Amino acid sequence: MRAFIAIGSFMLFGSGCSQDSCKEYSRFTCEELEHQSYNVYYYDRDGDASNEVYLGSTIGLTQCAALAWDAAAKKNKDRSDDWSYVCCLQTNDSSCAEKHR
Repeated sequence: MRAFIAIGSFMLFGSGCSQDSCKEYSRFTCEELEHQSYNVYYYDRDGDASNEVYLGSTIGLTQCAALAWDAAAKKNKDRSDDWSYVCCLQTNDSSCAEKHR
């Protein structure tokens, strides 16, 4: 019985569960990305490339998005096609190692 449980556990946890969808576009796992620090940048979509506004730093992509949506609401932007944002992953080597949303 013990051998069956061990084999069953290996099959359940050892094969398919090691795949992480975030690894398709990042060197970090989804779990790691959600707990990293990000610099948050907001952009109005008015065609001017110099409209970047630094909103601050957050922990996790959820907080990054919330900060950006709050900035948009303060500018009375209620549709995401009127504005954009980027979450820049902070590492020891870079203030924007990867861009996320």
